[in-house]
Amino acid sequence: MSTAQTLVEQNTGGIAADKFFWQERVSLDSYSSQARTIYISGITLNRSLRDYSAIFEQHLKSGAKIQFIIIDPDSSVTKQAVLRSKGVL
Repeated sequence: MSTAQTLVEQNTGGIAADKFFWQERVSLDSYSSQARTIYISGITLNRSLRDYSAIFEQHLKSGAKIQFIIIDPDSSVTKQAVLRSKGVL
């Protein structure tokens, strides 16, 4: 079973974001140096793509796969993302 499948099975029914996501920005180099598959999730991912694009490019050139976990566009999360981007949340 893949890591992604394990995460989904262990967390079906919901998990608080603060228990799932990093609380602070980290260097992906130390976490991803040997990775063959990288899973990326988030709300808009604008900053992640901008900040880590060079690292993603290096991994792709070395044959790694990058998979993005996309949120449900009909969920309330999209509205929260807009509010957060405007500094409301």
